[in-house]
Amino acid sequence: MASLTHLAPAVVDIFRSNHDSPSPEECTFKNGSSYMVKEEKAYFSYKAFTQLASKRNGLIITRIHPPRLKKQYNISGEILWLSTLDADNIIKPNDLNKLGYIINSFIENHCDGCIILLDGIEYLILHDGFEKVLTFISYITDKISQSKAILLIPTSPKALTQKEVTVLERKLETCQ
Repeated sequence: MASLTHLAPAVVDIFRSNHDSPSPEECTFKNGSSYMVKEEKAYFSYKAFTQLASKRNGLIITRIHPPRLKKQYNISGEILWLSTLDADNIIKPNDLNKLGYIINSFIENHCDGCIILLDGIEYLILHDGFEKVLTFISYITDKISQSKAILLIPTSPKALTQKEVTVLERKLETCQ
C-alpha cells in the first residue's frame, strides 16, 4: 500500500495486487465521487477506507459485525451494522429511507470531506430489489457529488446479473 502522507487529501492513490494479474492496479479516489469497487471480498475497500479515514471522518455501513470489523482492520470511526436484529447501531436492510438520512446527515456534518463505505449492496438488493437500491444509490451519489465526500461500494460482480453490473457501472466510477 502506498503511504498517504505525501498525497493531497482530495486525490488519493491506492495500490493493490490483483490476484489475476501480477501488476498493481491504481485507484484514484476524488472528493465528490462515488465508486463501485469490484472485488469478491471487500478487503481492498476496507484497507482503502482505513487509509482515507486517517485524514477525514469515516462512516461504514456493513454486514460484518462491528467488533469483528474493528479488530480485523483496526478501524476507527462510526460503524453501522446492516442486520434484521433490533439493537443500537443497526440499520435494517429494508429501511433505505433511514439509511439515506443517516448518510446525508453524516455528509452535512462533515462538509470538509468524509469517507463512506457501503459494504452490503448485494444484501440490500436481496431485501429491497435492484430498482429500489438503484434509486437509493442515485440519491446518495447526488449528495456525494455536491460535497467533498467519497463513497466506496465494494461489489461482487458474481453476485449480480450482468445487467445490474452494467447499470451500476454507468452510475458509479469503477475501481477493479
